[in-house]
This record gives sequence, C-alpha cells and structure tokens, in this order.
Amino acid sequence: VLTAPRGDGWAARTETVVADANPDRIAPICGLFGRCGGCSLHHLSDTAQTALKTDRIRRALQRQGFESVPMRPLAMSPPASRRRASFAARRTVKGVILGFHEAASATILPLEACPLLRPALVAALPPLRDALADILPAGGTVDLVMTESGAGLDVALIGLAAPMAAMAAVLALHTITSLLSRKAAWVQPKPRYTRGVLAKF
Repeated sequence: VLTAPRGDGWAARTETVVADANPDRIAPICGLFGRCGGCSLHHLSDTAQTALKTDRIRRALQRQGFESVPMRPLAMSPPASRRRASFAARRTVKGVILGFHEAASATILPLEACPLLRPALVAALPPLRDALADILPAGGTVDLVMTESGAGLDVALIGLAAPMAAMAAVLALHTITSLLSRKAAWVQPKPRYTRGVLAKF
C-alpha cells in the first residue's frame, strides 16, 4: 500500500502489487495489516526488522556526531506482550465502533483481536464497547488509552465533553475491569462433599 499526500492534510491510499518479493518478506501475522495504522513492519521477518531498526538508531546517532557507538543486540518483543494501546471509538446507528484508525485515515477499524496486545486488553474490548454504547451520544467519539498494570487495567477516556458522562464512564469501566481481573484470578474450589445428595451440587 502506497500513500501520497493530499491538500487537506490526509494521505491518499493507492494499492500496489508486489511483483518480486524480498527474501525477508513474510506473511503478516495480522489480517488487518495494510489497513490498520497501528503496525507497518509485519511483512518483515524479525531479522530484517532488527537490522532496519538498528540501522535507524545508528544513523540518528551519526547525525548527532556519534560515529562509532557500541550497541547491544536489539530485543524484539514477542506477540501478545504489548500492555498499552490507544484506541478510538465512535457511536453509529448500528452501535459503537471500537478499534484502531486506518492508516492515514480518520476511519476506525472495528477490532476483535490483535496479535500484539496482551490478552487482558483484548478481553476488555467487548465490555468496553457495551459501556460506551450507554455513554456516547449519537455520532459521538472518544479516544481511549488502556494499560495493563499490576493492579488490573487502567483506562483513560479522552474527549468526552460532559463531566458527568466522563464520571459515569470511569465508574462503568472500573467495574468492568475489576470483574475481568477477578474472573482471571478465580479458581474453582474443591467440592466439600463427594458423596450423597449434596455431591450433586
């Protein structure tokens, strides 16, 4: 996918076909790659990504006059390890759209899963979507920053106009994240009775 700047500040998207693929090119691990604006290097192997990012850091240092700087090997984050992400939401006549922006666009891609996010963040998306349906006005939008911490999920809402709506949202999301944390930590107790009528329950 190639982008070209337009006069209104956005970028026009044009499709392209890869005629001769580089040996380092791989199949993206996400089906939204190319449309989602969150990632741009999923089509490169880990080795190629490491070399590219290391070269960018080295060039940036050289521009500041550091010609030879010892560099440790770059550590790549594994899938399902990203614990912080920024989302966008919009309420439409069909419900709330919650996800990432398309590349160089204001369009929001509905997100059901992301191979990079921690499972707790992905699990919170459906209840977040339901809570926002009761909070956002028709056509309303809001940005969300969600972080998984040691105490659970922290959710920041950015862009809600009414203070009371923001307070209601915080309370609703606190309840949701608290329930998700308790559910994840719950362990089914051993049955107290193994014989007789009570064993059925």
